[in-house]
Amino acid sequence: APGFADVDVAALAEGLQAGLPGLDLAGRPLAAGHVALPVPDDDLGAVWHAASALREYRGDSHLAVLTAAGIDGVTANVLAVAAGMALDGQQQLRGWTDDEWATGAESLRSRGWIDADDTITEAGIVARTQIETDTDRVTAAGISLDAASHLAAVAPLAVTASKQIVAAGIDPTGH
Repeated sequence: APGFADVDVAALAEGLQAGLPGLDLAGRPLAAGHVALPVPDDDLGAVWHAASALREYRGDSHLAVLTAAGIDGVTANVLAVAAGMALDGQQQLRGWTDDEWATGAESLRSRGWIDADDTITEAGIVARTQIETDTDRVTAAGISLDAASHLAAVAPLAVTASKQIVAAGIDPTGH
């Protein structure tokens, strides 16, 4: 498979799958849903299954942090665009109306996180950095030591595969 030329896919699948039982899925419905899906019989499918579950695990943690900070979905997306972490087409991709997008931008302006031109401010950079730090903390808090050990053992394989996929210009999301 493209992106896996120098990767032991069987070892990557085994290590990623071995880490999933050590995730605390409470309050993480998307991750729980992915973990509950049947694991494909082939190694590449098993890698994709585990990677999807791990992506949603962090995503669920991120949503919890955003919610605790009083940031709704559209506002989070406006901030991601202003921070250069999402493409300018994010509004259309996510299906937000112009009114919803403007309301999200106004919420950020009222916090001082973006300026009148929707450019992120220094306060916005600090806030966005704190959101990511908090997301990492919440994510890590729910991973058992055993799971962390399994995941860390295959991290170099995952990084190699990721770099090869990016270098090949493959966009697995289809966006």
